[in-house]
Amino acid sequence: MNALFPNWTGHYSKQRRRIQFLFLGTFAALPIFDLLRFDFANARLLILRGQWRAQLYRNQEAEADLRRAIAITAPHDAATADDARHALSQLLRTGRTTRAEALALAEAVVASRTRRFGPDHPETARARITLARSEMNNGRWTEAQATLARGHAVLEATLGPDSPELITPLIVAAIFNANGGSGGRAETERLHREAVRIALRAYGGDHRDTHFARATLAVYLCDWVGRGVDQDGRMRAEAIDLLRANIASRARQGLPAPFEWATLAKAYMLGADHDAARTALEQAIPQVEQAYGRDDGFWMALQGYRAELYLLEQRLDQADLVADRVIHEARRQVPTHIGNAMLVEGLRIKARIAEARGDPATAKRWEREADAAMAATLAARG
Repeated sequence: MNALFPNWTGHYSKQRRRIQFLFLGTFAALPIFDLLRFDFANARLLILRGQWRAQLYRNQEAEADLRRAIAITAPHDAATADDARHALSQLLRTGRTTRAEALALAEAVVASRTRRFGPDHPETARARITLARSEMNNGRWTEAQATLARGHAVLEATLGPDSPELITPLIVAAIFNANGGSGGRAETERLHREAVRIALRAYGGDHRDTHFARATLAVYLCDWVGRGVDQDGRMRAEAIDLLRANIASRARQGLPAPFEWATLAKAYMLGADHDAARTALEQAIPQVEQAYGRDDGFWMALQGYRAELYLLEQRLDQADLVADRVIHEARRQVPTHIGNAMLVEGLRIKARIAEARGDPATAKRWEREADAAMAATLAARG
């Protein structure tokens, strides 16, 4: 059964996954017309297929499956409808036009699971982690911090400190800490590395949670390389190794890797390897466009990378045009996490373009705007 449905339910425990596959196997033995009479079974299959399609970045098809699962179960099967809403909230979380819906879905699931299981049950805690991620993406940083802390505490207390259920909360905590949290660089790195350790111990190298943990650690490492702290090149080399491991693993499973290719392009640019960076971007951009379209924060981040590459290649007019588009789109998405980040990034790219043109006064003006945007972001997070 694992060969038929690889990693569809990777975020569940192995025990829950076995139970679910046994259930599906029971219904697989029924004639197809009898199977379709069981809305519950049909909805479960739709949820599983939607989750797998999301792994393939076939997001529109995944969304259709999950919405169908909600429609056929919401009137009479609240538990299955909640699971579909939870999965749909995770799918819609980063889209500019879908973030608000994702947040509303996540809030509804937390409320429903609190009624069904109580506030300190692992199912409710899982829903809180998803809600915290949506709150971050909608610029609600204070609420996100409290939601995340509560969910993390329940999962750790009920499932233990080495549970794979802690992988996502650890990563989200690291991202929060890196964007204005109080723990500093050392704590952020500890959280990322702890997530990777738990993922590798629980699942090995080919699981989607391991991919997520390694990729976000690579992003963290690239961020610090960009700040000039990687004097011996080891951080950049580690980031490249992590990303290549993910790309190879996903290729073996027939899975695209847009996030990894995009971050790999960044890592190559940080080492002034322009040809390798361009090749990685050529892999990333069509995968992101196919999965998310051009109305997504991920697409905007790639345009920022493209502007940086043009700048490194001294194609200043092209860099200027792309940076202007990034800033324009970022302002539309403030105060979301990606909007804030890309606004600061776009303004700093403009400053570097001005420096490359020998215009220090304009460069300083752009830097002041970037500093002001960063200060406003941190103030909004409390």
